[in-house]
Amino acid sequence: LANLGKKRSEETKRKISKTWSTPKMLKFARERMKHIVFPKEDTKPEKFLQALLTDKKIKFEKHVVFKTGGRPYYHKVDLFIQPNICIEVYGDWVHANPNKKNADGSMKYPNNCVMRKAHKNSPEQTAGYIRSRDGRLKKEIERQGNVFLTFWQSELETEPEKCLQKIIKIIKEATSLKKS
Repeated sequence: LANLGKKRSEETKRKISKTWSTPKMLKFARERMKHIVFPKEDTKPEKFLQALLTDKKIKFEKHVVFKTGGRPYYHKVDLFIQPNICIEVYGDWVHANPNKKNADGSMKYPNNCVMRKAHKNSPEQTAGYIRSRDGRLKKEIERQGNVFLTFWQSELETEPEKCLQKIIKIIKEATSLKKS
């Protein structure tokens, strides 16, 4: 905090950049990122699903970390149910729900729709990019022997019982496989 608001010289900026780009510091940064929860609080749809599971006395863990093969190096699933069920609750806008339609029936978020504009070091993100990134993470976690369920915010709002039954069915299948 002592340097807060002070300008750094170009030389100082270069030194800091060089230090943080070493393999040791990159590994340190990756390890620290595992422990950061984003967003800091669970979203409303996550809390809603957690309440549904709690009412049915289904035990779960929140924000369980999985190592992934590339960027991002780690991914935290929203909910994890033993032995291997990963659940993600996707916001319709944030994850570009492909099932959302406009009044005329066209796709609300087509692949070329810009969802986040470029800023600083972050490139522009389109709906297609967001869906492909989510797909890569899903495949990576499934490759590790997990079941990966995705629920859309709108799906939880309109059909909560259907979502809950899907989870219960997967839990029964997982426990029956474990016994045999």
